[in-house]
Amino acid sequence: MKIPRFLLSAIGLCSALGVAHGAAAAEAWPAKPITIIVGYPAGGSNDIVGRIVAKGLSERLGVQAVVDNRTGAAGSIGAEAAARAKPDGYTLYMMSSAQALAPSIRKGLNYDPVTSYDPIALAVSTTYVLAVNPKDKAANVKELIEEAKARPGQMKYASSGIGAGIHLTSERFKSLAGVDIVHVPYRGDTPMITDLMGGHVQMAFIPIPGARSYVASGALRGLAVTSDERIAALPDVPTFEESGGPKGLNMSAWWGLVAPAGTPKDVLDKIEDAAVQTLKSEEVRRQFAELAFEPGSLTREDFRKFIAEEKEKFAEIIRASNIKVE
Repeated sequence: MKIPRFLLSAIGLCSALGVAHGAAAAEAWPAKPITIIVGYPAGGSNDIVGRIVAKGLSERLGVQAVVDNRTGAAGSIGAEAAARAKPDGYTLYMMSSAQALAPSIRKGLNYDPVTSYDPIALAVSTTYVLAVNPKDKAANVKELIEEAKARPGQMKYASSGIGAGIHLTSERFKSLAGVDIVHVPYRGDTPMITDLMGGHVQMAFIPIPGARSYVASGALRGLAVTSDERIAALPDVPTFEESGGPKGLNMSAWWGLVAPAGTPKDVLDKIEDAAVQTLKSEEVRRQFAELAFEPGSLTREDFRKFIAEEKEKFAEIIRASNIKVE
């Protein structure tokens, strides 16, 4: 059967329009709201960082970016939901350092912090401060180590829970300093800090946002921060090296924006550009400074390497410390 020429022309025109429409649709990202999954409840550090970043993305991408709190299983529910999401740029995830250590401390995870996601930008990080009760004799880390060595197995350190970042930081300190100190786990930072002020435990590594007001008021004595340089939030607290402590205790908590693995590169480029602009803005830097957070500055590839290095570092600490996996 011979198809009339005018019909062939019409079919060809429709096909061309269809291809053009498909190309335009592919280039139209973003065309609908973006969801940022946060694996922890509203009001926590993950949530606060997620909402600040979401606001910045909304302003720069021209579509609404909203936070979806998928809580439970120490953040794993949100992490798994993000890993399973369609890799189209409309579902993102606010990863934290907790997800980098999770594979070494929890069984049956359905995600991997390195391979399940495409990194976009390290949003913020914060260091820890080694704090003691003001009544303690130690004025610096060197004296605290000497005290611990003189009383092996008698001094106690607090953490916010088994396998938490504070626990791993403490175990790394214990190994590097060569001291025998006893772990006392708590359910969260608040009871840990309360008992430290009450003299029931002798030391604790506390994230700067939670420790700043106590150290500034004199309720706790900050001996050193776990960063290479002093930090603006506690400028009078020295680094470990300055305080006579061991080298190599560079530990931090961090949060970063990632997408499900397989997200198109051009979409990642757009999100990264908007995220970097957000993190560089004066308003956001002021907000993070008030929270004692340091804005991130890693490229996508550097962030990927950083996550892998953090995962291996945590795994090594857990192996060396014989921390029991759940």
